[in-house]
Amino acid sequence: MKSNKTLLLLITLLVIQTSFGQQNKYPKDYFIFPLKPGQQNYLSGTLGELRGNHFHAGLDIKTFGQINWPIHACADGYITRIKISPWGYGRAIYVQHPSGHMTVYAHCQSFSKDIEKYVLEQQYEQKRYDVDLSLSNNLFRVKQNQVIAYSGNTGSSRGPHLHFEIRDAQQRALNPLGFGFKEIQDNVKPSFYKILLSTLSKNARVNNEFGTFTFKTKDKGGKRYITNQIQLQGTIGLAIKARDKLSGVNNPNAIAKIVVEQDGKEIFKYFNNDVLFHMQSYMNVHMSYDTYKKGGGKLHKCYVDDGDKLNKYETTSNKGKIIINDTLPHTLMIKIWDFYNNYSQLIIPIKGKKLHKGSLILNDKQKKITTELHKNILMVKCTNCPANSVLRLESSTRKTETKASYYKNNASVFLWDMRENFPRKIYLNDSLLDEHYIYPIPSAKKFTWFTKNATVSFNKNSLFDTLYLQMNTHNDTIDIGKHTIPLKKRISITMRSTATYNTTKTAMYKVYRGTASYIGGTWNGSKYTFSTKKFGKYALLTDTIPPTIKYIGKRRFTIKDRLSGIKSYNAYLNGEWILLKYDYRINRVVLAPKTKMSLSGEIKIEVVDNVGNKNTYTLDL
Repeated sequence: MKSNKTLLLLITLLVIQTSFGQQNKYPKDYFIFPLKPGQQNYLSGTLGELRGNHFHAGLDIKTFGQINWPIHACADGYITRIKISPWGYGRAIYVQHPSGHMTVYAHCQSFSKDIEKYVLEQQYEQKRYDVDLSLSNNLFRVKQNQVIAYSGNTGSSRGPHLHFEIRDAQQRALNPLGFGFKEIQDNVKPSFYKILLSTLSKNARVNNEFGTFTFKTKDKGGKRYITNQIQLQGTIGLAIKARDKLSGVNNPNAIAKIVVEQDGKEIFKYFNNDVLFHMQSYMNVHMSYDTYKKGGGKLHKCYVDDGDKLNKYETTSNKGKIIINDTLPHTLMIKIWDFYNNYSQLIIPIKGKKLHKGSLILNDKQKKITTELHKNILMVKCTNCPANSVLRLESSTRKTETKASYYKNNASVFLWDMRENFPRKIYLNDSLLDEHYIYPIPSAKKFTWFTKNATVSFNKNSLFDTLYLQMNTHNDTIDIGKHTIPLKKRISITMRSTATYNTTKTAMYKVYRGTASYIGGTWNGSKYTFSTKKFGKYALLTDTIPPTIKYIGKRRFTIKDRLSGIKSYNAYLNGEWILLKYDYRINRVVLAPKTKMSLSGEIKIEVVDNVGNKNTYTLDL
C-alpha cells in the first residue's frame, strides 16, 4: 500500500511539473530584449523562415550595418557554452536560465572582457581558432541586463546583425516573439506572392495539362485573388509563396500559420511554432524543392508530401491534397497569419474539368523532345512529333508501349507511371532517350546498387521517397540523380578509376555550372569512396598548387586556394604559435596575440589545403 501511495505521489508531482512547464513555455516579462532593451528594434529574420536547407531557428536583429552594439543577457543564468567558428554562428555564446530555457547570441564580434580573456586562453591552449567550449555553471554567472558580448558579422553572417534564439529544456528553438517583447512592432498584414498547382497523379490536370504551374495573385476589393478560374481534375498539390513584413522595415519574414479550405472545409493547417534541430532536413521536402532549385524561390507546400514527418501540420485524410473528380465549380481559400495575428486571405476560383485529349497542330519548326519526372510519373513531351507517335519503354523483363496522353498545341505529351514498369531504356518512335535510369531505390531501407564502375549505398534514412535512380559514369566522373531531388541523409559512392593519379593530390569534387567544390574521400587502390548529401555531377580532380599568402598590412594576410580549399592555417612569432582569426568570406586572417603587445620579430604563416599542398610565408615585423 505504501509503494502505491508513493507511486501516486510521484505521478501527481510529474503531472504538476509537466503542466507548469507547459504553462510557462512562453513566460511573459521573464526575458528582456538582448539589444537596446526598452527601445524599438527591427528584424531582418524571424523563426521558421525557409533558409538554404533548414528552417531559421530564431530572430535576426538589425544593427543597420554597424558592429559592436552591446548584447545584454536576457535573464539571470550562467554561460554554459561558447563556440568559435569561421562558419555557421561564428562567435556564439549560450546562456542557461533557471526557467529551463537557454538563450543563444550568435555572430558576435567579441565578448565582454573577462569572457574574451578566457576564450583567448583556451584558443592558445588548444592552438586553434575554432573551439567549442563547455563551461561549468560556476564559471560565468550572469545577471539580467548584463553586457555579455558585442554584435558583429562573424561566421556565415551576410551582414552585421545579432542572431538570437530562445530554446526550451528539450533544445527546441521557440518563437522569441511569443515572449511578449514590446521592442518589436508589427501591424502589417502578410502578403501572397504566387501559388503553384502541381499534378500528383497520372490522370490529374491543371487547365488540361500535366505538371507544375505558377499563378500570380492580384488585388480585388482589398482582397487577394487569382482572377481567372482554374480548371482542375484529379489529385492536385498546392504550394504558396507568402511573406510577412514588420512595421518600419521592408524585408520579408516568415509566416506564422497557414490554413487551406476547399469549399469551406479546412483541409490543411501549418503551424510555425518552433524548430526541432533533428528535423531540419525535412524543410527540403516541406518546401517545393524542385521549384527552388530551378530558381522559382522557396514555397510552402500546403499538403503533406511523401516522406514528410514534420510536426507542424493538421490535415484531413487526404493530407491536404486537393481532390477534384467532377465538373462543378469550387473555391479554394488560403488564410495566412503572422506572429502578431495580422491576417490575409487568398481566394482561388476553380472548376472541375474532365480529361480532354485535345488536338495536335503541327508546324514547320524542328522536332524537340524533353523529359521530366514528377514524383512517380515520367512526362515525355515532343513538339512536332506525328500524332501516331509511340513511347516504348523497355525493362529487363518486358517491353511496354503507350501513345500520347494528350496534345497541347504542337506538342504530344506522354505520361508513364514508373511503378508499372521501370524502364532501363526509353524510345520515342525510333529515338533512344538518353535518361540513364538504373533502378528504383526504396526509401526507409538500406540499399546498395552495384555497377561495373560504381557502387552506391543508401542507408535507411537517405531518402524521403522512392528514388528512380539515374546514373552515368564517364572518364572518372559520375552524374548521379537530379539536383532537383533532395536527400535526407548522406549516401556513399565508390568509383573505380581506370586512370593513373597522384592519389595524395587527387580527390572528389562536385561540379556545377563550371565550378568545382571539394568533397574529399579516400583511396583504396584504384577505388575512391566519398559521401554526399546532394545529387549531381562529381569528378576526380588533381590539385598540386599550394595556397597563396599575401601580407596586406596591419597584421592582416589574405590566404586563398585555387581548387581544394583551405584546411589549416597557423602562425608563429619567433617560433611560438600565435592565433590567427580567420574570415573565409574575404579570405583573410588576422594576427591575434595573447596580450596587447607590439609584435616584433619573425612572423611565419603556414597554410595547407585539403589535399596537403602547403605554403609558408615569412615576414619580419
